[in-house]
Amino acid sequence: MFTFYWPSLFYLPILLIVGVFFLVVPGGFIILGGAVYCAALPFTGLLAMAARRRRRLRATSRRPSRLRRATTRRAGRSGADVAPPIAAALNTD
Repeated sequence: MFTFYWPSLFYLPILLIVGVFFLVVPGGFIILGGAVYCAALPFTGLLAMAARRRRRLRATSRRPSRLRRATTRRAGRSGADVAPPIAAALNTD
């Protein structure tokens, strides 16, 4: 009577242990990966914020030199050939 069920009953505990192993181990890796991701997320945000801040600080430190260069006169041009203001030209004192 049990000869037909004997192989399945014999291997059932082994199959259950192997099945639990194949369910628990990948599930554990998924949970561990999620925990590592959640722990690393604030640090990557801080790194991105620091990089953005450094980029902005570098950009603001370059701007005054560009403005200074734009306001200086071109080489070879003297101040004598610049037209005087109208108010100064009309003053006949």
